Amino acid sequence: MSRGESGSALIEALVAAAIVMVSLSTMYQALMDGAVRARQGADRAMALLVAQSELATVGSVIPAQPGQATGIEGPYEWEIAIEPFEPDGRPLDRSLVEVTARVGYSGAAGALVTLHTVRLSNVQ
Repeated sequence: MSRGESGSALIEALVAAAIVMVSLSTMYQALMDGAVRARQGADRAMALLVAQSELATVGSVIPAQPGQATGIEGPYEWEIAIEPFEPDGRPLDRSLVEVTARVGYSGAAGALVTLHTVRLSNVQ
């Protein structure tokens, strides 16, 4: 091997190492993004379970009449808002209420999950 050829082999090795490093860093970033998204999905799934659970208590534990209820379940804050059911801004029937459940992280702004439903009111 001549002196010029040995220098080009070194450059080829450095270029190959750089390509491997770029490939590895891209794969690492993709794995980290996937882990973050999986964690967010798990958090939303748990928040959904909390919201469904709290909606199930409306009528038995939480009176199904206009008002609000709040609480904490693990790392999540939940809020139940009950209002008269008025589709298109018109009162329909006094025995129906719209129930909204919001669940988010304690102390954080914004909800992870918001559920809406209509229930029969306890008020006659």
